[in-house]
Amino acid sequence: MSRVFLPEWLPHIHRQLDGVNLSIISAHLPECLQALEDGKADFVLTFADASNGIQAQLEKLNLASDRPSITLGTESLVAVSAPNLLYDAQHKLHANDPAVSFLPYSPDCSLGWALERSLAAMPGIPTLKPSHSHSMADGIRTLALSGLGLAWLPLSCVRQDLELKRLVRAGRSEFDIPLDIRLVCSPGKMGTSAEAFWQANLATHINT
Repeated sequence: MSRVFLPEWLPHIHRQLDGVNLSIISAHLPECLQALEDGKADFVLTFADASNGIQAQLEKLNLASDRPSITLGTESLVAVSAPNLLYDAQHKLHANDPAVSFLPYSPDCSLGWALERSLAAMPGIPTLKPSHSHSMADGIRTLALSGLGLAWLPLSCVRQDLELKRLVRAGRSEFDIPLDIRLVCSPGKMGTSAEAFWQANLATHINT
């Protein structure tokens, strides 16, 4: 998330709330939500998927609850691969292909939860043979750039790679996985700056 969304969002927040300073900590979603429950954080920035893969895993971890949240934007996981000499994908999503080398997220990554649930319901894809894994999108991107397999990565993370053909699309757009970007609020009482931050976002985004 720190690479996907924050670079565009933070300057906007600074223009709206002059003098409000944010302390940003990057961690996996369960740790972030636990910090929220413990009063060690005021907000968590996270993804939400239409297949509810992330929510289902949070329920298993006893971390699901009806916390106030705002949808700040959208993102998509897109299937990409390193190109061959003809700039075609080395690893493709063709149903009649043999098993395709696939770069999964590690079990502690919420993007992996969304991806796993979506893949289970996705028709017309070949058998995916898990290869090297990583807990972060940047790590998966590095593996994909090395030609080690096909990966589903946030479009914001690979847009420049696609433009420069360092990576290419590995499948049609129907294999994209849509995501919402959510700002989740602490259930407890917040300080003045945190409350101003929350109200400013409420004023400009849809309350979910």
